[in-house]
Amino acid sequence: MVDKSQKMDTTVKDKIYQIIARQLGIDLGGLKPEMELISDLNIAPLDLVDLIAFLEEQFKMEIPAEEVKKLKTLGDLEILIDEKVNEI
Repeated sequence: MVDKSQKMDTTVKDKIYQIIARQLGIDLGGLKPEMELISDLNIAPLDLVDLIAFLEEQFKMEIPAEEVKKLKTLGDLEILIDEKVNEI
């Protein structure tokens, strides 16, 4: 059972990274959890809103605006989406 859970986490992470790499036009291999969304990935605040909306559609979940404001790193985004996906 633990292995299945870990696989789910990896699948969610991989999908997030693929979406971000495609949306931002950057190399998938260069993405790291510690990267800051705004400074390292150069995501403008409005683009972050669009990216979050796209991720919400892809994962069929919602992220409240107050939670989006707390996001600093790619790892933060990954953890939040994983939690939302696993709430279902």
